[in-house]
Amino acid sequence: MTRRVVVITPRMLTKDQAAQYCGVSAEVFFRICPVRPAAIGNSIRSLRYDVKLLDAWLDNFGPDTPETLHELWVDELLAKLDGPSPPKRRRRGDSQLNT
Repeated sequence: MTRRVVVITPRMLTKDQAAQYCGVSAEVFFRICPVRPAAIGNSIRSLRYDVKLLDAWLDNFGPDTPETLHELWVDELLAKLDGPSPPKRRRRGDSQLNT
């Protein structure tokens, strides 16, 4: 007798799972994702992202999107290769606090 394996794909994902689903790190996901998690329980650990809402957000990315996932992946990769980024230079006219 052959036993069938049933794979259940969750509809609601943790932040790390949602980031992996979208193909970016959790840090990038938290920074760019407009989808808000739903509270399944009473703690912050119960927050879950709906796959259908993530799909709708991802479906809106295109060549006219100002910041595409591809650009974010490249930025993330370059940041990992380069290490921490140097502090941003001040532009002329920026005010400085004297301490």
